[in-house]
Amino acid sequence: MKKHTNTQTTHGCHDMVSVDEAGTLPGLFQCRARRSPQSIAYRQYEPAKGNRENYSWLQMKEKIDLWQTALMAEGISPGDRVALYLKNSVEWVCCEQAALSLQLVVVPLYFLDTAKNIAFILQNSGTKILLVGDIDQWLALAEYQSDLPDLKLVLFLEGEGKSPKGNSVSLRRVANWLPDTTGILPNQAKDPHALATLIYTSGTTGPPKGVMLSHYNILWNGEAILKVVPAYQNDIFLSFLPLSHTFERTVGYYVPMIAGSQVVFSRSVKDLAEDLLAVRPTVLISVPRIYERVYSRIYEKTQNKGRFAEKLLSMTVETGWRMFESSKGRAASPSLLQRLTCPFLHRVIARKVLNRLGGRVRLAVTGGAPLHEKVARLFIGLGLPLLQGYGLTESSPVVSANTLEDNFPASVGRPLPGVEVEVGPGNELLVRSPSVMLGYWGVPEKYQEALTAKGWLQTGDVVKIVDGRIFIRGRLKEILVTS
Repeated sequence: MKKHTNTQTTHGCHDMVSVDEAGTLPGLFQCRARRSPQSIAYRQYEPAKGNRENYSWLQMKEKIDLWQTALMAEGISPGDRVALYLKNSVEWVCCEQAALSLQLVVVPLYFLDTAKNIAFILQNSGTKILLVGDIDQWLALAEYQSDLPDLKLVLFLEGEGKSPKGNSVSLRRVANWLPDTTGILPNQAKDPHALATLIYTSGTTGPPKGVMLSHYNILWNGEAILKVVPAYQNDIFLSFLPLSHTFERTVGYYVPMIAGSQVVFSRSVKDLAEDLLAVRPTVLISVPRIYERVYSRIYEKTQNKGRFAEKLLSMTVETGWRMFESSKGRAASPSLLQRLTCPFLHRVIARKVLNRLGGRVRLAVTGGAPLHEKVARLFIGLGLPLLQGYGLTESSPVVSANTLEDNFPASVGRPLPGVEVEVGPGNELLVRSPSVMLGYWGVPEKYQEALTAKGWLQTGDVVKIVDGRIFIRGRLKEILVTS
């Protein structure tokens, strides 16, 4: 079996907080707050005010200190679990950072998940404190509440109500629970290899498993990403994928923190089109489903305009794609006609489409599932720098990525610097890196099953590696079933 390592050019960013300097995830936040106290860290739409509020790194630190003070008063111990059951928001960040600072373990929950799944995760993780966006989310768990003996406190941001009779769980509105002033705070968590978070997998082959990731796992992965796909302080990320998924959490949350970029929380996926126009992000982190949705809308609107509009779009995409492939040395130079018409087609067709994404996206990243080649061809042909990567929760999550200089859309790129990959039996991709998980919560035997005798993580994905680039061919179990 041949082992493959990264050979791509590394970049970094102008003001990157290193793994060594950060030490831990709350250490990362503290470093960023010291470096960029007045810079805007987050923006969030506030319905009561009808606009987006700005939060600087210093303001966020002050808020987090209040959350930390309140959590300390609950008599929690290092290693206790705190679950977050709400949308991406400033409050999500505050609770997560405060909990991590106190050496608590954060359990992010998908806010649209079923009550049954949420209850299982709360019970399996032994969560002691739960933060919900609306009290109705807690009330929806009524039939499962007796199965959560470890849960002591539920915090809610919105709504009215109380727990069923006989329930010993304390229910507190966050606005009333937070103190007016910060107390004496202990030294923040300092062990980079301590457990930081439990991220539960989808459980397609059984009940969800809690993937155990350390501070170092995530910090190392974030730094490795920035070595090949740089982000900068003037970048604006639009966050709309759930932070319960490790792709968004590492790439759309910690990477901007490492680089000092701004994150704007989208109101919801249904408001995404409006938010793109209002926020005008420079970086998009998404999954293929979102790009496919935009792809379908583009072609639907074009078809409604008639054959001539369809022909213009086709010419624009083909010309742009030819220019792109030629620039990478994979195709002949564009024809004279293509070179002459390219500026016109970009102005009349491509620019109008890209303006729907805000008009200033310099980098779009896709991961979490394979991207159809026709979708990549459309966006790249229109001039959107779309990079496909690959990862899995157990690897914090990114394993490989294309880069702006070396973008081969049919592949998921080369391994990140420091990530080793090789092809195992059945052409299964095997991975080894400092970002590979600590284990599965409560089921050490599953962790041993996930590794080879030599410590390689078995991904379950069938691949082909050509010139160091990884090409995903399918899932091992699916191929075995159909063969």
